[in-house]
Formats: sequence, C-alpha cells, structure tokens
Amino acid sequence: MKTSFARPNQENRFRRLPSSYTLELLTLYAWQQAGKPIFFNLLQGLRAVLLLLVNYLDICIVWYEHYSPSSWIVRKALQHQTRPFILDPANPTFNVCENCNAWDEVAVVAKQSLLKPLLNGVQCTGPWSFIDGN
Repeated sequence: MKTSFARPNQENRFRRLPSSYTLELLTLYAWQQAGKPIFFNLLQGLRAVLLLLVNYLDICIVWYEHYSPSSWIVRKALQHQTRPFILDPANPTFNVCENCNAWDEVAVVAKQSLLKPLLNGVQCTGPWSFIDGN
C-alpha cells in the first residue's frame, strides 16, 4: 500500500504516514475482534483492516486487559484523545496514531485498494462480520 502514495515532493515533504507499529496494532485489533481465529481467510482480514483505515475517524482502541479503564493514566489519555486513537499497549500515555498527519490520504488509498481486483467479491463474513456490520 505504501507504494500507492504520492512520491515525496516539496508540497508533501512534511507528510508522515502511519508507522508499521500502528498498522500492526490495527491488524491485531481486527484479528481480536474477529475472535482470534487460528485459520482465516487472509483477504477477509485485509479487507477488514482496509475498512478500518477508510473509517479512521471511528478508530478508538484501548487494550483494557493491560490497563484498567478506571486508571488515571488511561482516563487522562482518553480525555485528550483525538481520532484515530490507539493507546499503545506498552505505553499508556501514547496514542500511536498521533505521529501520522496524513490519515485522510491513508483513507483515500485504502478506499482505492478495496476496489482492486484482488478484493472483488470479498466480504467480511463469519468472524470478520464485525467490520461490515453483518
């Protein structure tokens, strides 16, 4: 997907795309929401992640198994949240999404990727239905 973005130039030289860590956490979240399946259709998983990226303003992810929702540090982080928001499971004071300033561009590329022939007819069904609302 990274090759789908415009080449760096004078106009976009300060653009920061999401880190691979951010995308890994988003992928992990999608897999967990699908019930942590051992065997799954990779294309359905890819579609789920791309749909999350298209709807990036809806992303708000906190791993409460690592942090209590009532802990002051989590409450403070959530008070100052901007969207998208993924609380770093290793550092509860850090939104891993805040280093990216090109989420709108990421959403456009994700939407274009969903239209590629590879994903024609792929639906997020079964455990992946959480993303399509099925």
